Formats: sequence, C-alpha cells, structure tokens
Amino acid sequence: KPNEMRLLKARALEAKGDTHDALAEYENLIPVFAGLEARARYGLLLQQAGHTRQAQDVFSDLLAHARRFNITLESEQDWIRLARQNVVR
Repeated sequence: KPNEMRLLKARALEAKGDTHDALAEYENLIPVFAGLEARARYGLLLQQAGHTRQAQDVFSDLLAHARRFNITLESEQDWIRLARQNVVR
C-alpha cells in the first residue's frame, strides 16, 4: 500500500532526526491517508519541534474530522485520545 509506505518513510525520517523532511512527508500524506495516524503523528512532531500553534490546529482538526465522520473504529480511538490529551482548550 503506497500510503502505508509513505507513513513508514515519514516515521523513519522522524526517527533519524530529519524533522524538516518528516514534517513535509506527514503534511503531504494527511490529505490522502485513510485514518488518523498521520495527522496525530504530524501534530506530535510539530509540538516536539516547537510549532505549538500549528500542532494545536492539527489536533483540533483531527478531532473535528473524527466528529464530522463519526469515526468509531477501535483502531482510531488511540489517535483521538492522543489529540484530546494534547489540544489546549
């Protein structure tokens, strides 16, 4: 699956400390990735890189997306919880 490979690439870039390229890969992946994992990981990396406002926007968008599409899959619940824990209200 091409998008799964792209997610793996973003995670590998992140793991080796290539934050700039990892952020770019996550950002390009979000519109085409089925599921919330890419959004959540992108938000976490933004936060880690000190882009707090942008990370907050990503987490808020993730939660809005989950509500809009009534995402109830168990496999997505960890990403929803992660976003809730990291969004500032």
